[in-house]
Amino acid sequence: MQKRSYGSVTVFSLDRPQVEAALQTLAETLRQREEVLAVVCFGSWARGEAGIGSDVDLLVVLRASEQPFLKRIDAYLPATFPVDLDLFPYTLDEIRNGQPLAQTALQTGRVLWSRIPLNTLCDDAP
Repeated sequence: MQKRSYGSVTVFSLDRPQVEAALQTLAETLRQREEVLAVVCFGSWARGEAGIGSDVDLLVVLRASEQPFLKRIDAYLPATFPVDLDLFPYTLDEIRNGQPLAQTALQTGRVLWSRIPLNTLCDDAP
């Protein structure tokens, strides 16, 4: 997000190309991890409706994990990202068991990268 100051008024603008480049870089980084099976962007960013203050929602599909959900998040977050990032690292079992947020992400999201056919996880997946 870029910021310009005009006297007492500050104007923010969303740098879409910068965010898209960061998304692709993150997807490529996650691709290097054997346990990561797919990366799906969903929410306002995936729908093309993101504006100032919007975050990026990212589903990371994992083969498996011994860690509880909340402890997994830090393992996949990048050190920096141009906007707020909400990352959801769910396992195959959690998704197959109907985890609602993951199912919504699969049905409505934009696949950034996948090593598995996502239609096996959700009837309406992209």
